[in-house]
Amino acid sequence: MRTQERFSRQLGILDPDKLKARVTVIGAGGIGSWTVAMLSRIGFEDITVYDDDIVSEVNLGYQFFRDKDIGKSKVEALKDFIYEFSKMNITAKNELYKGGDYKELMICAVDSMDTRVAIWDKVKMKPQIKCYVDARMGAEIMRIYTLCPTDIDNIAEYEKELYPSSEAEQGDCSFKSICYNTGTIASFIINNVKKHFIDGKSDKEIFFDLKTMAMVRR
Repeated sequence: MRTQERFSRQLGILDPDKLKARVTVIGAGGIGSWTVAMLSRIGFEDITVYDDDIVSEVNLGYQFFRDKDIGKSKVEALKDFIYEFSKMNITAKNELYKGGDYKELMICAVDSMDTRVAIWDKVKMKPQIKCYVDARMGAEIMRIYTLCPTDIDNIAEYEKELYPSSEAEQGDCSFKSICYNTGTIASFIINNVKKHFIDGKSDKEIFFDLKTMAMVRR
């Protein structure tokens, strides 16, 4: 059972009673699994996660799964783990996101630009969505875009950063991801979401290179 005592050390930073937004996370891999874990730990209680993939051994190095989850649906494994981790039930959708499920907070945590573009086409101009987050990473680099998907200026800026997968950088797959990057990007996402819902402002774009510690925010 979740109690106020669980959040007593964070109250001066973030009161969980203020986190009434419902959340949909699209993608339960490196970014999504860590982000869901942190969302559940700070007090969000209505979280839905979409992914049609299963857990494999290669995922264990940088995603929020256990050895015993290998072969399970990622969302079902994450649901079980999050309950053990935070005593909270998430809604697991073992399927691709097809639109129609619009929550106040939507987080896109997929690893394909083509998929990202397709998701944007579904959520763009949906007034139910108050905050849309697009998180991307490669090796030790991360980018996070946070916007209101009904704001014309936000849309114009964000769509400059959308392009087909054929134009994305291709590299050695052994330079794809590492756990300290997935954990860090999830932390930045949560911090920016907190600023959006609690402080009324958030960074539109965050770029962070963990190798050089270079950072750009705007």
